[in-house]
Amino acid sequence: MSYEEYLKLGRQPNPYLVWIASKGKQLYFLGSSHSFNPADSIHQVTKHYWHDFLGSVGNKKPVVLIEGGKRSISNSEDEAIRKFGEAGLVAFLAAQNGWEHESPEPNLLTETSELRKEFSEEEIWTYYFTRMAAQWNRLLNKPDIWSYVRNSLLKDNEELKWNADNLGQESLVNNFAKLSGQKFVEFDYELLNGLCDPTKTKTKINQVSRRSGQIRDEYIVQKITEHWKNGESIFAVYGRSHVVMQEPALRRLLT
Repeated sequence: MSYEEYLKLGRQPNPYLVWIASKGKQLYFLGSSHSFNPADSIHQVTKHYWHDFLGSVGNKKPVVLIEGGKRSISNSEDEAIRKFGEAGLVAFLAAQNGWEHESPEPNLLTETSELRKEFSEEEIWTYYFTRMAAQWNRLLNKPDIWSYVRNSLLKDNEELKWNADNLGQESLVNNFAKLSGQKFVEFDYELLNGLCDPTKTKTKINQVSRRSGQIRDEYIVQKITEHWKNGESIFAVYGRSHVVMQEPALRRLLT
């Protein structure tokens, strides 16, 4: 599904469930807003679908997929949500059953090699910076924003080996202003989140976000299809737009 088609659908349920069953296999693919608040009712809905999934797979070990990389296992549901949102919760629930979890994401080099066909290093770093700053705003217990953002970006650059001059605080703020046309304000979540919205194309930051989303969606569909062909049942949780946009391809490939 294209982003234009996605926009025509209007507002979708939150969370959004894609359920597919065939020949003893089950796919529960849950699309959720990213919430780090344990009191958010969306986490109770996630647990409802999880227990429904458990009842459907019986003793057969399933595949558990989450967004954004593998997570360490927390000591409690609350801690898992505060640290990692819905992805942490599902990782915690899987561990309670003795199951591993996976994160079907293209690795950093794969994603950035595709992005570099259309965008500069400066533009890609600014998108990653904006995405991290938006995520920082969703945290209940906020560390220093610059430690939070730059530690992540510098870790990525150990693998990419790009121009580290783009990762200084002054450079990040200046590039943000140049590409967004707005001053960087760390608590302006509406602006930061809007710049990461792939349904918009007004700024270069939005355009990088859109292409990044397309690369990830293609990879996720590929991995889910591989597990399905292996006869495995799957519980997955991702951002809502990913799930809605992948649904047509998954129904075509899995049914």
